[in-house]
Amino acid sequence: MDHHMPDHSMPDHGTMPPGHNHGGANDSTCSANMLFTWEYQDVCVVFEWWHIKSQFQLLASVVAIIALAAGYEFVKYQYKQYSRSSTSFKGLPTPATTGSYANKVPNDTRLKTALFYGVLVGYSFMLMLVFMSFNGWLMGAVVVGAAVGHYIWGNKQVGNGVQDLLSLSTDSLEGESLACH
Repeated sequence: MDHHMPDHSMPDHGTMPPGHNHGGANDSTCSANMLFTWEYQDVCVVFEWWHIKSQFQLLASVVAIIALAAGYEFVKYQYKQYSRSSTSFKGLPTPATTGSYANKVPNDTRLKTALFYGVLVGYSFMLMLVFMSFNGWLMGAVVVGAAVGHYIWGNKQVGNGVQDLLSLSTDSLEGESLACH
């Protein structure tokens, strides 16, 4: 009968990936807050590699997020323009004349529109994740970027219809926000 104690030692696996070291002087990890905060050090923006450690990195991140949120409004504008031009300007029937054109739109157009929409949904979810960092600086950057983007592209003429710039009824805002999609 063998009464030896089993060997429970762990093999050496070499160096750990960044962010998994324990005890180093320059060691910093991403903080995950579930409460609103203005702290900026050790905040990661969606990805581990987008790690804010200094005021300069915070400023650069805020500018980048403003640009990304404004870019979302640009992509949304392009989507609307493509959707309307692919149906209205190609001689296809419109809902006003037939009641529905879903079955009369060519499949390649429907596929392109669906892919464009998928990009928009993914884009909006990534911005939602930035907002869910609960960091006041990053949340503000998303809001400012959305406002800037809406100012630039939100009131432009799309297709052959002209929006009334002074009309802000709830009907005109439906489906027009950065919220999710």
